[in-house]
Amino acid sequence: MAPVLGVTHLLAFSMNEGGNVNCKVARVPSGPTLSFKVKRFSLAKQVRAVQKRPIDTSSGIFQTAPVVVTNNFGGAEESAHVKLMRITFQNMFPAVDVGKVKLSDVRRVVLFNILKDEDEEVEVRHYAVRANPTGVNRNIKRIVQAKIPNLGKVDDIADYIIGNTAAAGGAMSDSEGEDEAANVVLPQKFTGRGNSKSQKR
Repeated sequence: MAPVLGVTHLLAFSMNEGGNVNCKVARVPSGPTLSFKVKRFSLAKQVRAVQKRPIDTSSGIFQTAPVVVTNNFGGAEESAHVKLMRITFQNMFPAVDVGKVKLSDVRRVVLFNILKDEDEEVEVRHYAVRANPTGVNRNIKRIVQAKIPNLGKVDDIADYIIGNTAAAGGAMSDSEGEDEAANVVLPQKFTGRGNSKSQKR
């Protein structure tokens, strides 16, 4: 199956009758295979549900491989099984040539962190990389990020930028200054981050 898919590693998850979840990481075709007991996990939809600004997965974020970070795995003095884990995790993804990589291709980071306790748990975390303006106030940041503000309550855009509006009472937050009467419920999914059907915008 692996040659047909053009992959070098397979991750297989299974659940036994007792409800325990297990994970196998296999290098194909000749191994090695690492076996893990999964203690805790979060589904992607659960992560998105608690995010204030969920990542737009349609923006091509998965078109390039992530940067791999292995933490706390030690060096040459570590035991053989810890070194094997580190090498396997690193080889699951293409190597990054720091001198040639395009910054625009660095969209995600996968972190493997081993906890040096008696169980030697390995945490796996997946991060998206975003760039946000810094050194500017929140109102300017909204404009820079192409978020068109509601200027119906100001006489001049300068009033919006410096926060001189009666409604704001100073620098406005992301939700202040919006006209409730102008909000609509989307009848269908709309292009853009988080613009799902039935969402209020």
